Amino acid sequence: MIKQLLLSLLILGLGSTAIGAPVPDPNPKLPPELSPNSFDGRHRGLTYYDGKTVVQPTYSDISYCGNGFFTLTSLDTNNKFEFGKERFIVNNFGKQQKFRLPEGCALADIFSLGESADDDTSLVIDKLPSSTLLRFTQNKMSGLCTLDGSIVLPLQEAVVSFLKPGRALINEKVWRFNRKDSKSCKVMDLKTGEITDASPEQIPKSFTRRIDFSKPLMVSPSVQFPVEKNARFQVIAPGRLLKSVNVDTGEFDSKYWGEHRTVPVSRVEMFNRLLRQYNLIGMSDEQLFGLLGCGIDLHPKGYQGDIASAAYYLESGGCDPWSALRAKIYFVDNKVESWCFLIGRSKESTKNYSNVIIVNESSRKNPRNPRIFPDTQAK
Repeated sequence: MIKQLLLSLLILGLGSTAIGAPVPDPNPKLPPELSPNSFDGRHRGLTYYDGKTVVQPTYSDISYCGNGFFTLTSLDTNNKFEFGKERFIVNNFGKQQKFRLPEGCALADIFSLGESADDDTSLVIDKLPSSTLLRFTQNKMSGLCTLDGSIVLPLQEAVVSFLKPGRALINEKVWRFNRKDSKSCKVMDLKTGEITDASPEQIPKSFTRRIDFSKPLMVSPSVQFPVEKNARFQVIAPGRLLKSVNVDTGEFDSKYWGEHRTVPVSRVEMFNRLLRQYNLIGMSDEQLFGLLGCGIDLHPKGYQGDIASAAYYLESGGCDPWSALRAKIYFVDNKVESWCFLIGRSKESTKNYSNVIIVNESSRKNPRNPRIFPDTQAK
């Protein structure tokens, strides 16, 4: 009897969980738009038009949300080519705003600031109003919550987009909008929380946001933007510039290479950094494998376990991996004797027996140029 009672209580407890309520995630993911391959490694901040700092360039991403508010993404202290996991909101003067999210969720953006602000996104507000709604994400699902983290719209396996002031569009067919198939779309009244079926006339032709980024910001020709070494400036909001600083040292990064990344640094360029930084010819196989990994196409020589050669992908071959550009490295007595470029199963460039660097790599991408291998020159 006691066991049955406990089992009944357990079932009731499980059944009381709200459908769509976020499940705690110990490692919340960033919004889908901040995918790893979209980060260029530059540090970002905000300035006035005259270059005076509003936000220090210590963030991996900064986006404008309208009404004088920005979302900021931290840097990853363990990987300089990755977005950080923390997200912030600051006002037009760089003051951080307070908010809470449901446990285990990540901030996507500011979804609404109330109908009056949503109707005029040029209206600058110093503090997030109590009517603010935030869009949060978890495992490719989206939901809406208030500033204190109270859920207004539970997580949905759908795209939750801004339709117009006071209205949200919930599109279950996340890959596209189809005005003829309105059954996949719902409209939510942000005031009452009521969700109704969308009519074909209510469905836009494309994804919508509360601020129209298709209209360029007009700046007076008399405005002189700041000039700074290793930094770029561009208008991000009225009276504000996005400052992005190139902090890439140009050195070879073994971790980046091991992740098979191609953005923001191509594998050809990263391999060339190794050629510049180290003397490849004469390098021990142990040191090379420590830098580049074991590679592919390892060919055993005899039964002693020595390696005759190893190859490394420099470019993708698409559906045909054999068509990819590779670097093939030859060993003699456990040291690098020579290396060459390789395409296909056996088409090799001239072997390099001395240390060289890659030059004019982009020339091989010109369809009018018959060369298929990058050029090299003495180091």
